[in-house]
Amino acid sequence: MQKRITGSKKVFPDLIRAKPGRTAREYANMALDQGLCGSASKDPVFSLATTLMKEVREGRMPGVRASGRPMRFYPDSHTSKVSPPNFDKPTTILLPTDISETINILVEVGKFENRSEALIWLAREGIKAKSLELAQVKKVVEQIKQLKQSVPV
Repeated sequence: MQKRITGSKKVFPDLIRAKPGRTAREYANMALDQGLCGSASKDPVFSLATTLMKEVREGRMPGVRASGRPMRFYPDSHTSKVSPPNFDKPTTILLPTDISETINILVEVGKFENRSEALIWLAREGIKAKSLELAQVKKVVEQIKQLKQSVPV
């Protein structure tokens, strides 16, 4: 019988306070990479991540809360550095690796709580930078709509 390795329940709150807004898998990887705890499981990341999610869900990890999809973990005292975006238009996109890495860096350094906020900020900055061109495109789109409406069928 393999030895059961424990200690993650003591480690996770400190990691969450130090680096809020990560997923359970990210915290599991951090704990394993830093040698803070371990698991004898065949899939230690899955095992530790599942433990974190269960402990928070069942209220056995005071001072830690979870929110969002994917689920991210925060200390109870955590407040966002940016106002939460209005998520009224869910969209799934595939990103090139370089853009995804840039977004991850912005989250890693704490500029944003999550990838969505970082991507929204980058999109808004791009829209601002190209506002003149986009205004011209908008006019053309309106002209096309008017032309389509004026064509008798």
